Amino acid sequence: MVRITLAMIVRNEAERLRSLLSQIGLEVDEIVVVDTGSTDDTREVLAEHGVRIIDEPWSDNFSTPRNSAIAAATGDWVLVLDADESVSGEAMADLRALAEGADDSVAGFVFDVRNYTDDASHLDWRPCTADLKLAFGAEGYVPSQVVRLFRNAPHLRYSGRVHELVEPSIEAANLEIRPASITIDHPLSKNDEKSRYYRHLLERKVVDDPESAKAHWELGQAYTAELDLDRALQSLSRAWDIAPGNLEIALHYAVALNHGGRAKEALAVLRTVRDEKNVEPRIEFQTGVALAKLGQRQIAMTAFYSAHLAGAKFPQALYWLALLTALENESDALGVIDTLLVSTPEYWPVRLLRSRLLAPTNADGAKEDLRVALKYANHGREFKAEFGSYLAQIGDDEAFLADVLDELRRDPEHALIVASSLQEIGDHVGAAGFITTCPAQLDPRPLDLARARSLVQTGEHDEAREILNALVDDADYGVDARYKLSHSFTATGELDKSAAQLEALLGIDPTHVGAIVDLAGLHGNSGRIDIAAQLLQAASRLDPANPRVEHNLAVAAMLVQPADATRAEGHMRRARSLGHPGDPVLTTAIERALS
Repeated sequence: MVRITLAMIVRNEAERLRSLLSQIGLEVDEIVVVDTGSTDDTREVLAEHGVRIIDEPWSDNFSTPRNSAIAAATGDWVLVLDADESVSGEAMADLRALAEGADDSVAGFVFDVRNYTDDASHLDWRPCTADLKLAFGAEGYVPSQVVRLFRNAPHLRYSGRVHELVEPSIEAANLEIRPASITIDHPLSKNDEKSRYYRHLLERKVVDDPESAKAHWELGQAYTAELDLDRALQSLSRAWDIAPGNLEIALHYAVALNHGGRAKEALAVLRTVRDEKNVEPRIEFQTGVALAKLGQRQIAMTAFYSAHLAGAKFPQALYWLALLTALENESDALGVIDTLLVSTPEYWPVRLLRSRLLAPTNADGAKEDLRVALKYANHGREFKAEFGSYLAQIGDDEAFLADVLDELRRDPEHALIVASSLQEIGDHVGAAGFITTCPAQLDPRPLDLARARSLVQTGEHDEAREILNALVDDADYGVDARYKLSHSFTATGELDKSAAQLEALLGIDPTHVGAIVDLAGLHGNSGRIDIAAQLLQAASRLDPANPRVEHNLAVAAMLVQPADATRAEGHMRRARSLGHPGDPVLTTAIERALS
């Protein structure tokens, strides 16, 4: 009987290790873990499960401890997992059968990894079923395929500082890799600091091997995830120069070009890898996005339909097709939506779209679709923007809108979503008015805070401040209340009072980036540019992908003596790539200084 070693690297993973080791400990013959410097209870948890621990200092290279763990393994086959991953018990039971049934030419097996995330902009993103969303707390996942079970042989080792792989060593040995029907569940990290560290390692990976298209491609993906489109495009362009015609690089390059408003260039890249005889659904989808952005609606619809026919498993292709079809014929759009809902009934964007289309003729069906959308959406900013637009669009049917709002205001969570969604689309009068109609038995604090926000926006500061002053000492809502108070005082020119609120807020929460940026602005307006710049640098360290931070850094660079227009231009371009609307006055000042 073959023996299997589980090889892992960990650091401060005590809680997640308990779950993983309890789940799979009995399915393997040996567990070897390289600990790279844990300071929590990781070592105690490992000892409880009879794990062999190897201590190794961290060297900014994931392959090094991976290979140390493999070198210490005594099993015939090596299984590699991370502490934040999980595998079903049924799948684990298949491991031994896979290894025992492999002939000598087979060196490794590819597992399917589901990387859970709410970010639907990822290529090949797929929505979760209800049970997966409940289990992993994400709206969808991005599938990937990697070798995780392979023979224990001295020549099979990992390479790469980050996003390390064992596949190159298997391929170099001219051995076979086969697929396995085993799925690993992996929630993507929401830790910004961890994401920044990974990006740092990818930057070093490019320095290690500047002619590696893969290294530039991976770094480009990291910049895209941070919404740093300027640097993403630089990295992906370099990857494309090194490996023109590479399908995966072309796809990610096209995504970044489409995001950056360069749809014509995206089309040019996609055409070089498009194969009419062997249609790739992701290529067709990105082609459709580029065409839609260029206003070529009919051709875009053809591309989205082609993606569907080619077997696209992500719902965005049919959703875009439904959106464009609705502009031509709402009945046809409903047919597209029905096709989409067969495979993805819990995809909230299409539920909102169908609800809007059904509202004039089938109010009950429209309300049911809305209930499903509210149930399965994550209620983040993207949803609120879409929901706010939905409320505005159904406003023509006053009876239906009134019926919907009457139902939603009875649930405290839904009532707050309505208010914040209206605020997201700039309807502060509507948001404030809606809140006043909510039942008295609801917790008034979040609704009062939302109403005060709208009152500040509409210039009704006395009423807003009365509400906010009642909340400033609240343990749950005090920080937000002080932040809104500062906005109110700034709006009326009472800058000392605004600064006092921000300083009090930062005494409670020193990591509040919005407050740091606002306080920097007040110092800058008072001529204290050095203090403003220090605050903005602190904000940038806390949130390096914040467009307001970048915009204000550009302003600060122009206010120092002498002005640093080159640095200001860099910050301004990055702010725009992150979604800042831009400032014509600042743009003109920079252009004049550089000319």
